[in-house]
Amino acid sequence: MRKFQEQNETFQANRAKMAEGLALALARKDQDKRFLTAQLQEMKNQSLNLFQRRDEMDELEGFQQQELSKVKHMATAETQEKEKLITHLQEKVATLEKRLEQNLPGEEHVQELLKEVKELEQSLQASEEKLKQSSDVVTAQEAQIQELASANKESSCAQQQVLALEQQCTEQIHTLEAQLSALERARAADHAAAERKVRELEQENAGLKESKNECEHSLQHHQLELKKLKEEWSQREIVSVAMAQALEEVRKQREEFQQQAANLIAKEGEKEQSLQEKTEVILQKEQEILQLKKGHDSALLQMRQLQSELEALRGLRAEESEAAAAREDLLRLRGQEQGAVLSVSEPHVTSRAGQDPTYQLPAAEGIPNGEMGTAMDLGQLQKEKQDLEQQLLEKNKTIKQMQQRMLELKKTLQKELKIRPDNELFEVREKPGPEMPNMAPSVTNNADLTDAREINFEYLKHVVLKFMSCRESESTFIGITSSTAPGWAFQPCTLVTRSIVFTALLTARVRACGGRGRRPTDGEGLFQLLRT
Repeated sequence: MRKFQEQNETFQANRAKMAEGLALALARKDQDKRFLTAQLQEMKNQSLNLFQRRDEMDELEGFQQQELSKVKHMATAETQEKEKLITHLQEKVATLEKRLEQNLPGEEHVQELLKEVKELEQSLQASEEKLKQSSDVVTAQEAQIQELASANKESSCAQQQVLALEQQCTEQIHTLEAQLSALERARAADHAAAERKVRELEQENAGLKESKNECEHSLQHHQLELKKLKEEWSQREIVSVAMAQALEEVRKQREEFQQQAANLIAKEGEKEQSLQEKTEVILQKEQEILQLKKGHDSALLQMRQLQSELEALRGLRAEESEAAAAREDLLRLRGQEQGAVLSVSEPHVTSRAGQDPTYQLPAAEGIPNGEMGTAMDLGQLQKEKQDLEQQLLEKNKTIKQMQQRMLELKKTLQKELKIRPDNELFEVREKPGPEMPNMAPSVTNNADLTDAREINFEYLKHVVLKFMSCRESESTFIGITSSTAPGWAFQPCTLVTRSIVFTALLTARVRACGGRGRRPTDGEGLFQLLRT
């Protein structure tokens, strides 16, 4: 179902991208078309404006030519009128002179002439003024004609520009039409391709719908499995909450341990000195242990010699005369009691001699062959018997104490490791008391030994991990309790305590050096400790 949803999402995304791409392409093409149509419309408007301007220039030029022709016609008409007037005046002057010459006398004739001359002068002045006005008009018309000529030149230049612009407009129109046709063809091709892609996407969508139905069926199955997993997850969450609380406690202990690390760094010098002293003491104790082992071996040899001597004494007592029957019977009874006590105490002494180095048998003096036991020998044997019985009582007490300690350690170990109690595992068997004189040596089972070794190994791991996160006051107690593991000899206990002290000093020295170098992890320290 998730795969189908991803495919559907990709299909929808691709379809949306294609639609957006097509819409953008169409929008760009429409925008280009609008831009080209706007340019074409502008060129058409410019051409129309140029044509209108050209028509206006033509009209203006025609109007200027008309005005110029009018001015020229008026000037010619005025000159003709002036010529006609001059000729008419000359004719009139001539006629008047003739009349005056014919009719009037000289003075009157002169006066009339003067009047006519004045009138003629006035008319000349008026005509001159008119000529001046007409000349001014002519000059103004000529200036206008020059302006019109310059405007005509400008209009001709403008016409040439208009023609060039018309050619450019036509060329641009042809190119724009070609571009529009190409864009329309490309748009049609894109539209066809888009339709093809849409068909393909619709086919894919149909296939995806079929796969969707299959995924829905599988989804229902997975939902059922999911409900089961949720139920399991709720159960695991409860466990995880408990683990989180335990981790929080461990974190708090770790913070306390880090706070104590500063104090441990300050005490490092003193501990190094005490470590040197302890190493010297340990070497001395190891030498003492070797000496005690030698004493133990010698004690075993003496025990064997005593047994052989007792057998010899029994044989000699059997061969004694009947005269000393009472004395021989008494000696025989005491010898049998001595042998029974020795046979009972021998396996306990041999099993605990390695654990208790202080336990040593008193060196028995050898009885020479051929001599009977005297009263002194009997007293010595009686003392030895009493000492052995007292030692057996003490050892049984210590065994009971160790059994109680082991039960307590079992409970604490089960709490720390969070394991279920197993009645068959870690079962403590009570040993019989010293009251039973005919006690036989117990035979250990291989299964019990393997169980005890596994328990010792788990307990050792627990002790080391607990020591890594404990306080200074608790470390000494852990070192003491590590020696109370079941079935351990004296040497493994000392090795465990020495390894624990060594790891503690190593971590303190690494922290005192400021974390230089690589600090061994808890797993590596545990592995080295287990190897030792």
